[in-house]
Amino acid sequence: MVKRVNNESEASQYLSEIKIDFIVQEFVDLPLEFGVYYVRFPNEERGFVNSITAKEFLYVQGDGLKTLQELIFEKDRARLHGIFKEKIPLQVK
Repeated sequence: MVKRVNNESEASQYLSEIKIDFIVQEFVDLPLEFGVYYVRFPNEERGFVNSITAKEFLYVQGDGLKTLQELIFEKDRARLHGIFKEKIPLQVK
């Protein structure tokens, strides 16, 4: 779960609601984001970087023909993670 907190008031509100441990990261507004997986075993003095992964947000672009669900299922990552196994309700305002 990721939650962006923009100011001290939002942080106080979030802290009053959240009931699980969490990590705080500074928001850096740059065009690329990478995840670095660092491993250190308890009996070892030093660890190592196990992987570096470029983060890419899942997105779809409509073609005027396919449904939103069909567009999502065309994405390998959506199928890999089992996103939207049920039909997606569409609410139009």
